Amino acid sequence: MSLQHEGVYPQAFAAIKVPVLMLHGAFDPHPGRLIRDSLAPHLPQLQYHEWERCGHYPWLENHVRDEFFSVLRTWLSEAKS
Repeated sequence: MSLQHEGVYPQAFAAIKVPVLMLHGAFDPHPGRLIRDSLAPHLPQLQYHEWERCGHYPWLENHVRDEFFSVLRTWLSEAKS
């Protein structure tokens, strides 16, 4: 938090040039859409995917687990190309 207050983050993320994927649950206590919006100016390559009725651990939640891994596998395959 102090680094954010000092203006170090999220500006430092501009140094990241590789593709970035953010997978998030809508009911995560960390506000995914707000985090995405704050990172977008520094990470224009950021891709975001969010699941409704999902919390902080989508890979553990039965109703989105398979889709989580499918989205991740697809993204990793496309990022390699």
